[in-house]
Amino acid sequence: MADTPAQPAILRLPVELHLRILLDPTLSYFDLHRFSRVCKHFRRLQQNSQLDSRLFRRGYPVDRKRFGPRNHPAKRGHKVAFHPVLNLVSLSRPDLDEADIACYGSRAGRDDGDDDDGNAAPRYYKPLDLPVANEYATSPPCAKLMFLAGTEPVIADAGGVRVRSVIEVVTAMWASPAPAEVQIQEMLQREGDGEDECDWAELREGLIEEPGDMSMWETLGDNTFWAGMRRAICVQDGVVGLEPNPFD
Repeated sequence: MADTPAQPAILRLPVELHLRILLDPTLSYFDLHRFSRVCKHFRRLQQNSQLDSRLFRRGYPVDRKRFGPRNHPAKRGHKVAFHPVLNLVSLSRPDLDEADIACYGSRAGRDDGDDDDGNAAPRYYKPLDLPVANEYATSPPCAKLMFLAGTEPVIADAGGVRVRSVIEVVTAMWASPAPAEVQIQEMLQREGDGEDECDWAELREGLIEEPGDMSMWETLGDNTFWAGMRRAICVQDGVVGLEPNPFD
């Protein structure tokens, strides 16, 4: 009878030691997910509750209110991390079909064509179709999140704001009509950039009467390219402000 092959030495290490390695702060969210794809043992390790915060799985169990939050929510003055997917998905577009992630890489294994320069065409992924959409938008989680751009919409969820809600609410904000005052400021700026002089007071009065149908996205002008997320700030207990980089 053939001997059963011995397990690799790394798999014989204690679980506690594996977890100490995985909790190293230099390992990113994406590193931990790559690790889980190595083998079933590592996939089980990734499910350990000690990694919940790093993997944005920590939230408020709304069905256990009498016990209180299972984990501490975001506290003012404490460090808060935003989900790395929010740094990648385009959050400056008015259509959910355009809220995607473009991945650029080598041409190996690609069958979706090249561009005119012979480079591999990017692949696009829809985060709303992936499990990541159900993960928490911040770590620690927050019950309210403000997107600090546009009309600064507030996303609220007593169970913890999730990635899906951020993408849907921010996209809907860009598609919504711009408030009259925002349209007035935008029109005044555009008129002021022209060579011809204009009666600003008369223009303002006309726009107040008929503000037009400009969307929030149109107020961005040519600066509609998503440049990533800058930071997450806990403005008060349970409330986080999410600030993007200036759009290009």
